[in-house]
Amino acid sequence: MVTLPDPAVSGTITLFRPSDFKLDQTVTLAPGADGRQLVPDVPLASGLWRVQVEWVQAGERYYHETRVVIP
Repeated sequence: MVTLPDPAVSGTITLFRPSDFKLDQTVTLAPGADGRQLVPDVPLASGLWRVQVEWVQAGERYYHETRVVIP
């Protein structure tokens, strides 16, 4: 789940697999009124993933990245 302070944003969520770019996935950012968005329940291969969130809010561009390990 991605949580943003303001639901009035546009952007993308990229699930980036460093060891195999063919597994990368990009989802359009569309949070609900509470600022939350669930990432679609798609099967992800085990291992390291980078979750990259890019968005525009009130004319300002933002970027956040975190690492996730799928067992």
